[in-house]
Amino acid sequence: MKKSIVYLLIFFAGAATLSAQDTLAIYPTNWWVGMKNPKLQVMLHGNGIGNATGFTVSYTGVALTKITRAKNKNYVFLDLSISAAAKPGNMVIKIAGLQSWSSVSYSLLARRTGKGTAYAQGVTSSDFIYFLMPDRFSNGDESNDRIPGMRDQSLNRDSIFLRHGGDMQGIINHLDYLQNLGVTTLWMTPVIENDMPNRTEHGYAFTNHYKIEPRFGGETAYLKLSDELHHRGMKLIQDKSTVPIATGERLVDRKEFDDLFRLRAINIAQPDLCHVGGFSEARKIAAMADTVGVGIAPHNPLGPLAGVAALHFDIATPNFVIQEEMTGAVPWYHEVVDSPIKAEDGHWLVPERPGLGVEIDEKVAAKHPFEQETMAASQAMLSDGTVVDW
Repeated sequence: MKKSIVYLLIFFAGAATLSAQDTLAIYPTNWWVGMKNPKLQVMLHGNGIGNATGFTVSYTGVALTKITRAKNKNYVFLDLSISAAAKPGNMVIKIAGLQSWSSVSYSLLARRTGKGTAYAQGVTSSDFIYFLMPDRFSNGDESNDRIPGMRDQSLNRDSIFLRHGGDMQGIINHLDYLQNLGVTTLWMTPVIENDMPNRTEHGYAFTNHYKIEPRFGGETAYLKLSDELHHRGMKLIQDKSTVPIATGERLVDRKEFDDLFRLRAINIAQPDLCHVGGFSEARKIAAMADTVGVGIAPHNPLGPLAGVAALHFDIATPNFVIQEEMTGAVPWYHEVVDSPIKAEDGHWLVPERPGLGVEIDEKVAAKHPFEQETMAASQAMLSDGTVVDW
């Protein structure tokens, strides 16, 4: 995990609504003038925002350079260029062709001075870092223990699998205690929104990277914690993971991968040869990925035939990264083919015989007839249609 010192995190909700039910959100929720990189991409998220006929920006020093529309009509991506001439203020993004919204306001803030001296000084060997899980530390505000509309409504301090009610205010209430212990730096498990059905106490099931968990007190409480720490001369660490993003095992053809590639949304694509229709479609997906610098790591939770087919695909794919395998899924995995794949020195040996290089032993296979697996899919879909775990 890469640790970044965070001394001030300000969230301004950029939203414009003409309806009591529809909200137009913009992420990131604000930006700053005077950044070294003048480029910024903002995402508009609202019901049918993709049906707008146009977007315009009229603000000194800011230019709208590109509009990218996703297949999902609830999202639009706007590329902005913010020059040195831009001043702090609220710029207006005008929206054409919709009755729901005609514009949305976006805040450009002034950057603070004193980076590296007054704040963001970094963590050194002289710091005493205290690591904690907010939900497990202290409940300082019982009013946010359960938030209406959120999926996980559990609250039971007697169970390690349920929420306990800890929050930012609880941490603030005990900062003097921590400082008296000699703590100079606070490091917490992730504090961004976790709106999943269960096991949300740890903070690692993100559902919105731009919102602080409301059961911790939201953005206001997080900013208050930051201010209270700095008032005491203490520091705040926020986790950041540099692990590449990989996805695609549930997508079934190249059209479904298209948005991911066009938006540069992933680092590694995971097409499943058995889901996408075999070698031909998988090769097309790999070629599309290669043109935008995306690697291929084929998904493969299946049997020995699928496994060896994936290996043949891998050696013919220039942007191949790594191969998933399931040789330990059942004890008879290697018995149903006459020449099972073998691993040597950390890599798989590709069969050199004609075809796939293996033959099915039908007698052995007959001893293991197909059995339909029952999957608990009652919670396999989020409210926005996203397919999640079985």
